[in-house]
Formats: sequence, structure tokens, C-alpha cells
Amino acid sequence: MTAGESQHDRHQEELQRVLDGSPAVRALRHRALQDFDSRGYPTTRLEDWKYTNLREIAEGGFAPGGASPPEIDAATTARLREELGGGGLVFVNGAAVPELSGGLPNARLQSLRDVLEHDTTVIEKLMAAAAGVERSSLVALNAA
Repeated sequence: MTAGESQHDRHQEELQRVLDGSPAVRALRHRALQDFDSRGYPTTRLEDWKYTNLREIAEGGFAPGGASPPEIDAATTARLREELGGGGLVFVNGAAVPELSGGLPNARLQSLRDVLEHDTTVIEKLMAAAAGVERSSLVALNAA
């Protein structure tokens, strides 16, 4: 990080490009990012983080994951379907894989991007509830 550049500045532009949302969601995300900026990344001086050094992450560039799920070959798809027995939510490298997910009649699998584009009320409620909770700086960054 260069002199005068805050962690907030480093993350703000990329986060705004990736996920936007309603004005209420943007306000909650902005507050979460300010919360993260005031605390920064946890250091090994904190008891809960004494064995986990995040210096490389803190000093490195930020790049959100890809927008689409990874490609999975047919053999792996067949093996996973057999192992999972047709039920559950499947994520590969953090990306949902709808074709491998299923068997949950009351569940709906959607990307955050789709929810923010079509129906932000659920996200607004969840983020508003989390905004009042004491959280770690990484939880704040995740909320942003």
C-alpha cells in the first residue's frame, strides 16, 4: 500500500465495480468498508490471529473471483453426483454449481449478483441485521 492510500481506497473501486445494489445496500456496504478501514486486517498481535499472518494478503492486490462457475468435466460431474446422492448445494472454489446442486425443495440457489439486480430486500434485511453486530474486520470486508 502506498503512502496515503487507505485499505478502503484499495478495495472501494473494485468492490463497486463487482457488486452494486440498491441505495440501502450501497449504504450498508459503504459503512462496512469504513468499519474495515478503521480496523484494518487482523494482525498476529490479536489472540485469535496469533498463528495466522495476513500480511501478504494485506499488502497484495485485491481481485474478486470470477463471475461464472468453473467448468467441470463430465467424469467429475458424474462422480460428484454419485457421491452427493442428489442432495445439497455444491460450490467449487467459492462459485455455486447449480447443475450439481439439488434435492432441496425449499432452497433457491442464486448468485449475489442476481439477487442485487432483481430483489435486494432479502440482502438489505440481512445486511442491516449484521450492521449492528460487533464483527471482526474481515467480516466487515466480506459485508462490503
